[in-house]
Amino acid sequence: MSSEKKLTILQQNDLHGYLLSHPEGFYDGAGRLSFAEAGGLARIAALVSELRNMHGEPLLFIDGGDLFHGTGYAVEQKGQMIQEAYQSLNLDVFVPGNWDFAYGSERLQTLAQKVAQHALSANVTFASDGRPYLPPYAIIERTGLTLGLIGLSYGHETVTMPGKFSDGLRFTLGEQELKKYIWELTGAGVDLIIVVSHMGFPADVALAQKVDGIDLILSAHSHDRILEPVRVHDTLIVQSGAHGSFLTELVLTLLPGEKGRMRSKKIIAHAEHRLIPLLSHLPEDPSVAAHVARLTQEYRERKAEPIGEVRTPLHRLSLLSAPMDRLLTDAYKWRTRVDVAFSHAWRYGVPVLPGTIRAQHLDEIIPTNPFVFTAEIDGYTLRDALEHNLEQVFSRDPLQQKGGYVIRTSGLVMTIKPYNPLGQRIQELLIGGKAWQGSKMYRIAGAGEQILKGYAFERSMTGEKAHDVLRAYFAAHGPIEVDERTNVIAV
Repeated sequence: MSSEKKLTILQQNDLHGYLLSHPEGFYDGAGRLSFAEAGGLARIAALVSELRNMHGEPLLFIDGGDLFHGTGYAVEQKGQMIQEAYQSLNLDVFVPGNWDFAYGSERLQTLAQKVAQHALSANVTFASDGRPYLPPYAIIERTGLTLGLIGLSYGHETVTMPGKFSDGLRFTLGEQELKKYIWELTGAGVDLIIVVSHMGFPADVALAQKVDGIDLILSAHSHDRILEPVRVHDTLIVQSGAHGSFLTELVLTLLPGEKGRMRSKKIIAHAEHRLIPLLSHLPEDPSVAAHVARLTQEYRERKAEPIGEVRTPLHRLSLLSAPMDRLLTDAYKWRTRVDVAFSHAWRYGVPVLPGTIRAQHLDEIIPTNPFVFTAEIDGYTLRDALEHNLEQVFSRDPLQQKGGYVIRTSGLVMTIKPYNPLGQRIQELLIGGKAWQGSKMYRIAGAGEQILKGYAFERSMTGEKAHDVLRAYFAAHGPIEVDERTNVIAV
């Protein structure tokens, strides 16, 4: 009898609540950006069903987190619609991402335990007594294989996310927990150690370098479209983009491995990998399509109101600046008449194509719709906050990279050296076209708790929410063409 075993894994991550088909952006070999219809739960369901029929057992379908938050209908119902829609897809494993904690720890526990057979997180505990928030790992039996799966949530939740997300919980970076649970799982004789991680690709590479015994990391959080598995020592790492626009199919050939603790019983002898773009030519599952249409009908009808016109594709597919966020910061700056306007540099949010902007698009641009504030800060604090943000994005230690992208702004221009150390990245900083002054007081505006989090200054609330400001901006300006030139230049 052959000692060779096969295992198929289907992975998705960072769906961010997108149940409906939507535009997605793709760069070509010349760096040109184009857009195509992609994703949607009905298309995901059809492909998962096809691959299950093709491969049979053993197969795992795994979601790497940020499933329940990101669209207007997801936020309005605190993830309920997403959980209901996914009920029929039979997820084997789910690991919460940083945005999944938006509705509080109790709500997330309910959603997580209903959406998948196993909801896991090894690096989140209750602050009061150290109890695991979710089971740290699961041992899953598949025909002829015993698989050990460990979950890792985002480790910097308390630092970068609004305070209510982590209330009552403690988060770690997961290194010690991985060592502990790999020891337990290898002692139990599992054939393979799989880590489902929402730490982000750079951090996952670092963990693979630091921790022995991991066969495979299913990465999430950083929205990387990994075309070929990345090997770090004996560990393979894959990730599947975002928004449900991609699905990873990974077919592993397993052979007997070396004996010993911190070693699983099998090794990955070969990996066949496909990152599958879920484009519009792929079929949809008609029953799932009908179910999603029913779930979202009231929302879609209520949010069909036209707001204005845009002539520029709005997207977040660039690191230093992006037109979707420039629209936000331009609107904040115009409405509040400040020197500099800020917006958080989210990765999530699908492109909005030129044409009519509707209320639903406002939800896709900023679904949390936070209140807008103004404040006064001195130039030294402003520059320090910008340097701090650059450190979060470009830290030399991958485990200390906490950002999405570079914070979005209107009213300033800066040149940066991303590879310089903390506090030395900004080369030039212009505010209102003039060189910054450390002792000068600048008026700033933004929306939400994440803006300049950790800095002490008094926020004056304007009474308007982000959507109110966007509506006023469109009403005052007619068809809008966003300046796509970057105001952050890497030199």
